[in-house]
Amino acid sequence: MSTLQHWEYYLFVFIAAVGVLQLVATYRQLKGLAFFQSKILSYVFSILAIGGSFGWFFGWADRIDTVMRRAALEGTQQFVYFNTAAFLALVLTLILSSLLYAFRSKAKCRQKANPQGLGALEEISYFEALKLSFKPKGRPDDTAD
Repeated sequence: MSTLQHWEYYLFVFIAAVGVLQLVATYRQLKGLAFFQSKILSYVFSILAIGGSFGWFFGWADRIDTVMRRAALEGTQQFVYFNTAAFLALVLTLILSSLLYAFRSKAKCRQKANPQGLGALEEISYFEALKLSFKPKGRPDDTAD
């Protein structure tokens, strides 16, 4: 009789969340959030990450019938591990995609206006958008009466 280890559930959620984030970034054409420039490669990576994590977690050692029906992880533990893994998957995606984007192109923002919100990720990386959001905006002329 095997028991479910905490790291196994955590790894399952983490890999699946990274796959889902890449799938959404590719589908919504958020070039600044995607790991790969090729849509096909991004879709293949996403499907392998999601399918592979589900296949490994539920298919390996027949977890559905033997382990998951027993109290391996309590509800609060699942909640904490799921949220932590999903948050860290988002952090990894933002960092890794920004680094990859910086290496792929040295060009600055291609949009005419300062990008705002998630729409900025269509053309620039997360860190570039974050840097632009902290730049001072044009101030109104104080001399006009």
